Amino acid sequence: MKIEVEILTPLDYRDMGDGKQVMILRPFLVKLTQHYKDGTIEVRIIEVPAGFISDFASIPRFVQGVFPRFGKYNFAAIVHDWLFVHGKIEGRPIEQKLADRIFLAIMRKTKCGWRKTPMYIAVRMFGRHLWNKNRKNDKKKKEK
Repeated sequence: MKIEVEILTPLDYRDMGDGKQVMILRPFLVKLTQHYKDGTIEVRIIEVPAGFISDFASIPRFVQGVFPRFGKYNFAAIVHDWLFVHGKIEGRPIEQKLADRIFLAIMRKTKCGWRKTPMYIAVRMFGRHLWNKNRKNDKKKKEK
């Protein structure tokens, strides 16, 4: 599957004053186009709503000199955080692998240079625990 993304709105956010988190001030929209091997195409919109809190890129302090928490990858990080928290696009569940591939596609679109590959590898390697934790929380909410 090939993934294309188009950023539809500007990213408007406010620093929460703690040096770590930001709040999205207006809905941030990204158009996702998935091209499947059988020739079908699926177009969906990812909407990160106003009020969503993100830490942008969750980068360990010891590598922040090389990978700052803020950069061209802010767009990708916000969408990835949203997908990790909610696990859905347009109300339909997704897999972590798709969330991670969207992260990479947005970094390509925003021309993040050489940082995109190690950042993608990092989310693939270290994101599983958080993804699973969020999905368990989803199940608990449904059971109530």
